Amino acid sequence: MTKGEIFWASNKENNPHPIVFMERIDISRFKACILSTKETNGNILMSEEHFLSHDNQNNPYSIIFNNTHLITGDSFIKMNFWLRGDIAQGKLTREGIEFIEKHITEKPVLCPAPIWIYRQE
Repeated sequence: MTKGEIFWASNKENNPHPIVFMERIDISRFKACILSTKETNGNILMSEEHFLSHDNQNNPYSIIFNNTHLITGDSFIKMNFWLRGDIAQGKLTREGIEFIEKHITEKPVLCPAPIWIYRQE
């Protein structure tokens, strides 16, 4: 994973917001921020120039600008198992990464494992 790549959560029903990879913390954890389409709680509207529409092979990304807002304030520590897979579904441009870095905290907040992890059979 590289800075600015965007992924869906493994359980999109309980965690519907795209996750932006910011940096690796260790082999099983990474620093991330969250995107939303909601304009609530101080979320900041991003712009189309913050998102790439296609990958290096010209395949369209499934996560592109769509009234996308950055959930501001905290960055989060996420575990690898939070992600649906290791193939990015979107990617930020350099301007998008700079925008996010300007609006999130340096020190990430631990995001505990979701309850559904413990209920899976």
